[in-house]
Amino acid sequence: MTDHKGRLAGKVAVVTGGNSGMGAGTVELFVSEGARVVIAARGEEAGQALADRLGENAIFKRTDVSVEADVKALIDTTIEKWGRLDVLFNNAGIGQGYVNVEEFSMDDLTPS
Repeated sequence: MTDHKGRLAGKVAVVTGGNSGMGAGTVELFVSEGARVVIAARGEEAGQALADRLGENAIFKRTDVSVEADVKALIDTTIEKWGRLDVLFNNAGIGQGYVNVEEFSMDDLTPS
């Protein structure tokens, strides 16, 4: 691991939807601030390319956040790789109208 100094030095983060747009920008910022980051997204090519460009402090894990098993595998991979999880940036969306998070069920997250 590269020894970074910054506001997130020593922290481990997961960024969902981290392969493009705001998610990719967040991944880049977190790594520049010293975090080790797992990029979680469905788009493997873009996610892996970003991880490769950012080096040893970023890895890609293909994840569909609407699939509970994928999310579990994402967290397991993070803990196995870096032994902890400090920051979750939940950037991936599923395109529904506004609903309070405490009102969601697993059925709401499953594509129809």
